[in-house]
Amino acid sequence: METEAKGQVPNERRKHPRHRITKNINIVSSDGRTIRGITLNIGEGGLAAAISFPLVVGDRVTLEPVGGGAVSAVVQRVLGRIYGFQFLNLSSEQVQRIREACKYLPLHTGVAGNL
Repeated sequence: METEAKGQVPNERRKHPRHRITKNINIVSSDGRTIRGITLNIGEGGLAAAISFPLVVGDRVTLEPVGGGAVSAVVQRVLGRIYGFQFLNLSSEQVQRIREACKYLPLHTGVAGNL
């Protein structure tokens, strides 16, 4: 698939592109439950992960590890067991770590990339 300038995918609504990555991740729900998941993609604004525990749009969670530590996020989209999380209040250091890691990851253009 062709991309626009700066690696943007055509018709992409995100401010930052997502990149493919498969890593284990822990999602800590607001009630303190730790849910294990697997990331599918990441960008400076958020990530998508496959998890087996039900969450709903608007749920606030903590994701770890992301950008060298834990980050607050909100469930933005749900498609079956794939969840799109938007990062909240990333430190400039976390943004820089994510940006640097994304330089070496392939651009994600699949269905989960739309989460």
